[in-house]
Amino acid sequence: MNRYRRTFRIARTAALALAAAACWSAVGRQWWLADGFGYLAFVCAWIGGNYAGLHRIERARHDRARRASGTEGPLQERPVPCCSFWRNSNGAVHGPDCARRGDEPRVYDGRPLDERETAVFTAIAARYDHGSRA
Repeated sequence: MNRYRRTFRIARTAALALAAAACWSAVGRQWWLADGFGYLAFVCAWIGGNYAGLHRIERARHDRARRASGTEGPLQERPVPCCSFWRNSNGAVHGPDCARRGDEPRVYDGRPLDERETAVFTAIAARYDHGSRA
């Protein structure tokens, strides 16, 4: 547990305790105490939120450093979706107007499909074929 998480937990606990004290003071009709406790609860919740964000940033920094050190293997970048066909087929095929070029299979763009493209298209079509007439 780093220092940011510890401070976040302390501030969150203080905010809950002060909110309970504010409610208790309001029940006893001691409004000036209820206002003071409520204000302090708000401030502690705000401080806790800031430290929660700092904790997330620190944790992400440590994760990036651990991955970059090479102890967990090379850093893998996720491919960026290039077209709607690629996004909806889980990266199996690309659309005819796709900007990505290479040996990736493409949907029909006027030329006959090769064996690999036909197999991919058949696998995709099998998922959506429910025996309907359409």
